[in-house]
Formats: sequence, C-alpha cells, structure tokens
Amino acid sequence: MTTSAPRAPLAPMLRHEIANETRRVLRDPAYTAPAIGFPIAFYLLFTFVVPFGRGNPAMAEMLFANYLTFGVIGAMLFGCALPLAQDRDQGVLKLKRTTPQPFGVYVAGKLVAALLLAVAVAAVMSAVAIGAVGLRWSAGQWAAMAAVQLAGALAFGAIGLAIGAWFRDNAAPGVVNLVFLPSAALGGLWFPMSIMPGVVKALAFGLPTFHFGELVRAAAGLGSQPLPLSLAGIAAWVVVGVLLAGWGLRRKPY
Repeated sequence: MTTSAPRAPLAPMLRHEIANETRRVLRDPAYTAPAIGFPIAFYLLFTFVVPFGRGNPAMAEMLFANYLTFGVIGAMLFGCALPLAQDRDQGVLKLKRTTPQPFGVYVAGKLVAALLLAVAVAAVMSAVAIGAVGLRWSAGQWAAMAAVQLAGALAFGAIGLAIGAWFRDNAAPGVVNLVFLPSAALGGLWFPMSIMPGVVKALAFGLPTFHFGELVRAAAGLGSQPLPLSLAGIAAWVVVGVLLAGWGLRRKPY
C-alpha cells in the first residue's frame, strides 16, 4: 500500500510569496515613485493647466477616470513583467521550480503584489481628486469604480506576465513602454476619444486600454459603449495574456 507525501498548506505559502513580492516592489522607489507620481502629474496637468478640464466638471471627472486607469495599467504591467523577466534571467524561476511550492502560488504572488501597488496608485489619485479637484461621487460610483478597476487590472496583469515570459530582463522595460504608452494614447486615456480621428477610433476598438477605459468611464456614468461589449473586450485580453504567458514559459521555462 502506497501513501502520498503530505502537501504543505497553500495559504502560508501564498502569504509568504505575496509578502516577499510586495517588499520587493516597495524597496524600489525608482519604480514605485513614478508609478504613483506620473498619473497624478498628468491628471493635474490636464485638469488645471491644459484647457480640457479647467472649468468643466464633467471633463474633470472623465480625466480622473482616464488617468486612474492609466495609473493602474502602469502598475500592473511593470509590476508583473519586470519581476518575472528578472527572475527568469537570474535563475530564480529555476530555483522556484525545484521547490514543492506550486507554480500558481508564484504567479499569484506577482499578481497580488502588483495589484497592491495599483491600489496605492488609485488611493493616492482618489485623495488628490477629492482634496485638490473637489470630486464628489456617491458610494455606488466608488464601488462600481473599484469593481471595474479590479477587472481591468487582472487583464493587464496577464499581459504583463506575458511580456515577462517572452522577453529578457534588459528588454522587458522597453517592451512594456512600447505596449503601454502608445496603447494608452490610442485607447483614449490621454485625450477624449471624441476628438480623435476616425482611423484612431477604429484602431482603438481592438486595444485593451480602450475597453478598460470604457468600463471605468461607465462606472463614472460617462461611458459611451455598451457595458457587455467592454466586459467582453477585457475578458478576451485576459485570455490572450494568459495564453501568451503560458506559451512563453513553456517555450523557455527558465
């Protein structure tokens, strides 16, 4: 009669993995400071300096929704792609695979640590919007905003893992910026989609940034696209990110 070896409980492993990854992110101010500071700076610039949001409460709300989305996307992409690429290049991933810890715990640690940074970005931006801009939303609007931010964060976390799985440590930051900044601009997060040329509007429909932005704008009562279509767009990119990440890790597991 054979007996299987006892398995360590998942909860303590997951707790330690999340704690380690969170400390790793927080110990790098060169990453965390821009992740929090850039979206706030852009938001204040376009609210108070550039004529888009100045004196226009509805536009100020849309700018907040857009740049909150921009900040969460940056936190998830950088927070997932860069640590995974570093771990692959430095042999940490190989070491992880020799331990009894399930690989899913390792991935979950990356996602949750990046999500905690995204929460910090959202909290600081919300405080600035309430205190400096005078944003006043109902509890229902804030709850809807939190829900859609979580959905979009998971999509971009999956995309970040895909980038980390396919590209080396020295290339991953450039690839993230190449994906992040153009897709944010073309997806309507920097400027209102209403002022974009027709060709840009058509291109934006295939971008995850556009669908995420529409979800967030819908939560703020400013969306123009049917909610099921935005949810389908985000879900499709979650699947794409997961498939690409899995393919990249199977292609070159270490």
